[in-house]
Amino acid sequence: MRIKIFRYLIITIFLTFIVINFACEKSTRSNSLPNYAQTEWLIFRGNPQLTGIAAGQIPDFFQLQWTFKTEDVIKSTPVIRSSTAFFGSDDGKIYALELKTGQKIWEYNANSAMEASPLLIDEYVIVGTISGKLLCLEAKTGQFKWEYVTKKK
Repeated sequence: MRIKIFRYLIITIFLTFIVINFACEKSTRSNSLPNYAQTEWLIFRGNPQLTGIAAGQIPDFFQLQWTFKTEDVIKSTPVIRSSTAFFGSDDGKIYALELKTGQKIWEYNANSAMEASPLLIDEYVIVGTISGKLLCLEAKTGQFKWEYVTKKK
């Protein structure tokens, strides 16, 4: 009888240890900064998991660094690679700005508003317009590479 109780106690302690260990590992993983959090923001909400997590410290006080005016409203959020921010505007243009100064690097006239965020893949900026076009531009120069026209319904 004592041996059965002893075995039961050992098995219970062992299983409890495994469950606690697994729970602690899972908790640590979910609360720590994920390895895909980075200084680049290549896609809407930062990564394919759409977590919206970015590395870095938030300052105690915010100060406006620069402004940039387009000819219409900006509804899309920017994507960022290195020191360049890319975004579309309802004025029908895609912009690339120097992140630290706000100076325009290039603009491309797509002749149609863009409300969704662009996507950075390798050296290209991919953006969709509300007229149903998917455009591909070179990220460094804004040079047009290709477009795909969707079927309108």
